[in-house]
Amino acid sequence: MNFVDMVVLLVFLGIFVVLLAVYLLIRLVVVGRMDRVGTRLSSGSSGQSGPRKGSRIHEIRKSLVFGALTRPLASQIPQLEAESKVLSVELRRAGFYKPSARLEYLAVRNATIIGTILLFAAIISLRGPEASGTMTVVVVGFVMAAVAYSIPRLVISSIGKKRVAEIQRGLPDALDIVAMSMSGGLSLHDALDSVTREIRATHPALSFELDLVRQQTEMGSLDQALRQFAHRIDAPEIRQMAALITQSDRLGTNVVIALQDHADAIRQERRSRAEEQSSKANVKILFPLVFCMAPSVFILLWGPPMLQMREFYFKENQRGGALSQPSQMGGFDPTR
Repeated sequence: MNFVDMVVLLVFLGIFVVLLAVYLLIRLVVVGRMDRVGTRLSSGSSGQSGPRKGSRIHEIRKSLVFGALTRPLASQIPQLEAESKVLSVELRRAGFYKPSARLEYLAVRNATIIGTILLFAAIISLRGPEASGTMTVVVVGFVMAAVAYSIPRLVISSIGKKRVAEIQRGLPDALDIVAMSMSGGLSLHDALDSVTREIRATHPALSFELDLVRQQTEMGSLDQALRQFAHRIDAPEIRQMAALITQSDRLGTNVVIALQDHADAIRQERRSRAEEQSSKANVKILFPLVFCMAPSVFILLWGPPMLQMREFYFKENQRGGALSQPSQMGGFDPTR
């Protein structure tokens, strides 16, 4: 590749980067104008001064991961409405309740993808399209872009699963504390307030969720708060607890006994699951035992006899050995 071709490729790469920067700046100006219009409308409708609202929006924008560029970066790759809803649910399961969590996630993911594409485009430009292995670099670039698209989602899903498992582990203890508090004369609202303080050090995720249920109960109803709790976590124990408390509240039955029974049922189910996993472990350990330990055992058991047989064969097969003169064993000798 000569100097002229390299200059042309670098010029095209520079044009692409400049167009991307201009597009981001245009989106930034448009979003800024929309924010200013919304600020004026909000200040005009509420009767407050504009600078105070504007400063608040400026502070919110500065708190984003990329600042004012977060919204333009998040909108670079379009997303379906169904996928957007699933992503919002996964972010809530992982504990990201910040209003701009989805926006920041999309901005980080898109920035990673764009950076990966630009990096491999620069590598191809410096190497030249006529260089050997260009197609390999292109394929690797597409694979790395796909990995950059998938890894943030996998990380969010893994964090959500760990958080749900933590909530499931602490749920029986929390139900016992709520039942004891209600047996002492406290209401369900006060019992939730008490249990959030008691388990904050040991089960912080469950403490946060129960405190959120308490706050939603104050603003709305207990039924709605529990349904939202079950929708956020999406675990069978949480759904059963929400249905149990709602049914007991509607029918006027004793909630304390229902909570204690549910806590015992969760522990019994956990014990049964542990026994089932221990039973499966015997079958799962058979494969590494056969493929990893059995060869070494066979070598230890069969190695010395095989070596002795090898030495015996080479020794007796020499001249004057037992295996070197088969005619002396009573066979027919043609020289006689």
